[in-house]
Amino acid sequence: MRARRQSTKPEPTTALINVVFLILIFFMVSGSLNRPQASGIEFAKTTDLECCQTPDALIISDDGKLFFDGREVASVEAFLASDPGMT
Repeated sequence: MRARRQSTKPEPTTALINVVFLILIFFMVSGSLNRPQASGIEFAKTTDLECCQTPDALIISDDGKLFFDGREVASVEAFLASDPGMT
């Protein structure tokens, strides 16, 4: 006699996909319903500011050179080795 196989019902993935799709649509719609920004707000411009550097700052220039107290430093390791208070 053959053993009878029990039939299994497929999982309801279509319903799960529909729920996920509805949640996606909800967040897309609710995210686009925000208030516009106030028209009188202007962002700060930092291009014309005077720069104030503390004398004990390690400065990195645009081309990657290091400066400390107006003098160029060879590397961070050399800077740390020359100033024992920094380690």
